[in-house]
Amino acid sequence: MSGALRDDPLSSPSVEEVLDRLASSDALVVPASVARTGGADDAAGRRSYLSDLLQRNPAVFLERHGALLEDAHLRVFDHLQGDYEVDFHLARLKESRSPTPAQTAAARRVTRMRRLAHLDVLESQGHFTEHAMRLREPVLFHQHVGAAPGTREGGIETSGADETERAHAVSLALLAREDDRDADAAVAAARGGAEDDAEYDARRKGKRPATRGFGADAPDFEADTASRAARVASFRRMLRERFLDGGDPDTSAYARVDVDASLDESFAAETARDAEDKYFEEE
Repeated sequence: MSGALRDDPLSSPSVEEVLDRLASSDALVVPASVARTGGADDAAGRRSYLSDLLQRNPAVFLERHGALLEDAHLRVFDHLQGDYEVDFHLARLKESRSPTPAQTAAARRVTRMRRLAHLDVLESQGHFTEHAMRLREPVLFHQHVGAAPGTREGGIETSGADETERAHAVSLALLAREDDRDADAAVAAARGGAEDDAEYDARRKGKRPATRGFGADAPDFEADTASRAARVASFRRMLRERFLDGGDPDTSAYARVDVDASLDESFAAETARDAEDKYFEEE
């Protein structure tokens, strides 16, 4: 690419400021080849990668990272206008800032597909196992699912197991009970009051105190394993849909996932089919 990038001290911002901004952005995605060599481990490494790419090929720089730049940052590329590739990416970026309804719909579809692809990654990492969901969302889990089943009074079920299995069962039961205590504390805090030990033990035995609005003969949903499994599955679907719709409490993930073009490979074939169908429909 011929021509040097503009870095006029009187201009705002300068090339150096653009590089600093991108290097410190949590949403910056670097190529795997750079990450493998440690080039993405710190801001200095990311800045070195960005500076090298910007000098070698500004068009590719805009293609990969232009979405993270503000309109003012794009002015450092003004003197390169006339180059086909640079013009193409600048026009695309400007359109994305004032898109047509069709472009907005297309962008939303890409964003949702990228989030859906990321959900597969989260699923493989155990993000939506029952244990992980209960720890991450104790209040919602308690409201939608309830406490863990399969425990007798004291929280331990050891019938039919040898000594090793019983020891393992005891450990798991104690961990599950501790998790439930944490969830109960969160629920109690949300209700504005604490649950004492008597209330906790009574609820674990299926005898909910009347002061909580439940009678002693309230139906025991935890005993119905099939019903509880359905509630867990429903809760999992709710959390997945919440992530897709942008309502997950961990909003930092969206800044990274929504601009990660590497996720597009997972639905590239579907996108190509849609484009082909649209072409023949217009014929």
